[in-house]
Amino acid sequence: MTALAEPSEPVRRAIFVSIVIYFALFGVAAVTGNPAAYLTAQVLFGAIAVGIGATLYAYTDPDQLVLRTGAGCFVMGGLAQFGWLAAQFGVLEAWGPGFWTASSVLVFVGIGCYVYAAWVRS
Repeated sequence: MTALAEPSEPVRRAIFVSIVIYFALFGVAAVTGNPAAYLTAQVLFGAIAVGIGATLYAYTDPDQLVLRTGAGCFVMGGLAQFGWLAAQFGVLEAWGPGFWTASSVLVFVGIGCYVYAAWVRS
C-alpha cells in the first residue's frame, strides 16, 4: 500500500463512533462528576488507542516507518492507559502517575506520526 492506511468503511465507522462515545462519556463525567462515566471513558480511551494502533499497523506497508512507529505508540499508549487503570484499583499503585504520563505522551506521539506522514504525503 503506497497511501496512508485505508481501513474498510466499517472499521472507520467503528473508530469514529468509539471516539464520539469517548468524548460524550468524558463530557458527562466532567459535568456530573459521575465516576462510572469517567472510568468507562478511560477504559474506552485505552481500547481506542490499541484499536487505532492495530488498525494502522495492519493497513500500513512495513517500509512506512513513521506510520509503523505511530501504530506502536498508539498500542503502547493504550496499554499504558490500562496500566493506569490497574493502578487506580490498587494494582501497580506506585506506578499510576508514570502510566498516566506515558499513556498521554505515547498517544500524542502516535497522532504526531500520523499527521507528519499525512503532511509529507501531500
